[in-house]
Amino acid sequence: MSKIRVKRSAIWQYFSINYQENGYTIVKCNECDLMVPYCKNTTNLWSHIRIRHKNVVIENELLNQSNRKKSHASTSSKFRPSTSSRICDISEKYFDSRRDKEITRSLIQIIAENVIPFSAVHGKIFRNFVRALNDKYKLPDIAILISKYLPELYEHKRVEMSEILSKATNIHLAVSLCTDFKRRIPFMITIAYFCANGVQHHKLLQISCLKQMNETTIRENLLNVADTWEIASKVRTVVYNGKSDIVNANETEWRQIYCFGRTLNLMTRNAIRDSKIINELVNKCRNIVRLFRFDNSVAKLLRKLGENSSKISNLFKDTPDRWTTVYLLLNDINESRSILSKVFVKVSKKDVPSLTENEWRIISEMIMVLKPLHEATRELLVDCTVTISKIIPIVHGVEAALKNMDNLSQDVTFFRDNLLTLFGKRFENIERNPVYAIATFLDPRYKDIAFQSKECVKLAKHLLIKELNCFDNEKNNFDLHVDKVEVKEENKETNILWAVFDKRVQELQTESDNCVIYCSLKHELERYANVKIINRKTDPIMWWKNMGQSTFPRLSKLALEYLCIPSFSAPKNLLFSKIRKILFNREMELSTMLIRAFTSL
Repeated sequence: MSKIRVKRSAIWQYFSINYQENGYTIVKCNECDLMVPYCKNTTNLWSHIRIRHKNVVIENELLNQSNRKKSHASTSSKFRPSTSSRICDISEKYFDSRRDKEITRSLIQIIAENVIPFSAVHGKIFRNFVRALNDKYKLPDIAILISKYLPELYEHKRVEMSEILSKATNIHLAVSLCTDFKRRIPFMITIAYFCANGVQHHKLLQISCLKQMNETTIRENLLNVADTWEIASKVRTVVYNGKSDIVNANETEWRQIYCFGRTLNLMTRNAIRDSKIINELVNKCRNIVRLFRFDNSVAKLLRKLGENSSKISNLFKDTPDRWTTVYLLLNDINESRSILSKVFVKVSKKDVPSLTENEWRIISEMIMVLKPLHEATRELLVDCTVTISKIIPIVHGVEAALKNMDNLSQDVTFFRDNLLTLFGKRFENIERNPVYAIATFLDPRYKDIAFQSKECVKLAKHLLIKELNCFDNEKNNFDLHVDKVEVKEENKETNILWAVFDKRVQELQTESDNCVIYCSLKHELERYANVKIINRKTDPIMWWKNMGQSTFPRLSKLALEYLCIPSFSAPKNLLFSKIRKILFNREMELSTMLIRAFTSL
């Protein structure tokens, strides 16, 4: 027989027990006399009252409230603990709700930053993990995460980024194109580089899905991005990794420079392609890596020889459209020479193409020739501060390193000479380019020492004065205030890339009095030129903020504009890896809205 806990539920003021028989209980509604079965819980009884007798419930609640007020007036001292406990309950629920929202926002942040599929959040392991941290927190549904919390967080970040962009005076855009080959969709990545309050920033503005990969579409999309973020009037430079001219001088005053990384890539790939012996050897190394990575018979042979097969299976598999991977491929092959030689002896040449002594020598020399270019690319990609001013000294450093290589074989010498010829054609007038020249001269690490032509130094100074006169009315007054300019110690650490520059620093560097008087623009420029250069490891932006801004106020305005220009259109390593996850992750196919939200968080 069912046990009815009449006194423990308020429902029994509306129902009474009619009869009980063989474990079944029938109750009668006191309002309408309807017979209702009782099934050990009161759910169906409450449903009947709420649907049929809603007014009765409201009247009873009002009556109870009135009685509680009367009771409070007569016995206030007894009622106080109940009030405080109720306030505690309300505040506890409020803070629990607030804490749950904070947890959910943090969860969205984790999903977006690490590009985790939403389905993984509702997996059993993750649920158990969340329950262990906070057993009161309930994971929202995927639909709520996507429709509510993700847009909220994106909007917050968008407003935050808009505020930072509004503080910038000059903004430079890096535009990079890539294709999702799985979906055959071209994407355009736009990143903003700028200084705000003396701090350098780079922010991903948008990843756009392009209908067509042509000059007009790219230009229209770029203008749309600038208008969306309200920065069109602040944009000064566009760095682009394509061939076409996407900046229309008739529509905007933006200047365009080409991605230095893409230029290096094209030159090196062309040099390899034009050298028949080198090209055949690189393809042969690719085939060797392919066999050693995926052939089970080779793995068995390595185990018999007592060698670690993981070293071979981890040989670098290069990407044909990126020359830097060729360097890594050849370097891995060369480092694994002892293991590969043992395998070549045991297997047939039909199964695995072996390398001759001459080919091993060519590989070793190719690594030596490609190393300066690899160092240049790595330095520009790893550097999270200023890179545009490094282009001139790096170009001269690479050329000098290549010219100083002796005792190369005939084939590698042909490749090196071909590379130098391409370098000369592409960078012949690099010192006359206004962007590179001004940026290099305004970098206190290089200044005029990075130039090989004295005429180009004069041209850079002339361009500087011309630029400054656009927004500064020269005043021929002299202040008596004198500052001391701190001198950093010389560059002691050097490598193959910077050997020539560091030698010029030692030869040409002159001591100065380090006292700078605020004076006319021309005098300010000459005083800056005579100040001793700072260490190559120093951040030039921080130097201009801490010392240069007060000592050379006119030059500092232009320095903070030019030194923020990127040399690569591709994003930095961390941002690039995240973008690749978003666009090419097989587990996630995101809409355009979700792509924008993920990339901004």
